Amino acid sequence: MGFLSSSLLGNSLIDMYAKCGQLSYSENCFHEMENKDTISWNTMLSAYAMHDQGELAVAFFSLMQETNVRVDSISFISVLSACRHAGLIQVGRDIFTSMCGKHHNVEPNMEHYACMVDLLGCAGLFDEVLSLINKMPREPDVQVWGALLGACKIHSNVSLGEVALHHLLKLEPGNAAHYVVLSDIYAQCGRWNDARRTRSHMNDHGLKKIPGYSWVGAHKQVSCLSC
Repeated sequence: MGFLSSSLLGNSLIDMYAKCGQLSYSENCFHEMENKDTISWNTMLSAYAMHDQGELAVAFFSLMQETNVRVDSISFISVLSACRHAGLIQVGRDIFTSMCGKHHNVEPNMEHYACMVDLLGCAGLFDEVLSLINKMPREPDVQVWGALLGACKIHSNVSLGEVALHHLLKLEPGNAAHYVVLSDIYAQCGRWNDARRTRSHMNDHGLKKIPGYSWVGAHKQVSCLSC
């Protein structure tokens, strides 16, 4: 009907179809758009990341640069997220390193660092994670320590999990989810007393894990995301 001449509407359609699980429709909208802007490219790049299409996201990111589309901070967040889901460790390293180069000159923020901690941590590269955190120009935030705690759960790394929790409790003392994750790590390692102690400590402070909510149509369905 000609509405794709509007960048705003085209970008919204790309995002909508991606969130509805219709990646091919997002691609069709992108290719049919008459006036693409940086947001159009970033929205399509985010769609690939959302659907764990790491290699497609990296190829699309390269195409952005080849066609002289301005790559910004959001572009890097999307492609690094895609690398994390696809386990593209070296590609992620190279992209992160290129951020501060003369060509891009984009200063990494906490979200970029959290993506890298997630990428490296999920691969079990904890020495590299600690080196990255120590080189950060600012104090790590909740995103960074949370990413490390999540990686520790994957690899049952108790010692680093305790370090991550220590920092998270200083930043978010009222968030019970952090206690739950560490308790799960203890349980995975068979340290049942520590797991119970962590849960008891959470209860002593009056903290409760908030269950997740899923909305389907007009009906609210409650599902516990983490027991």
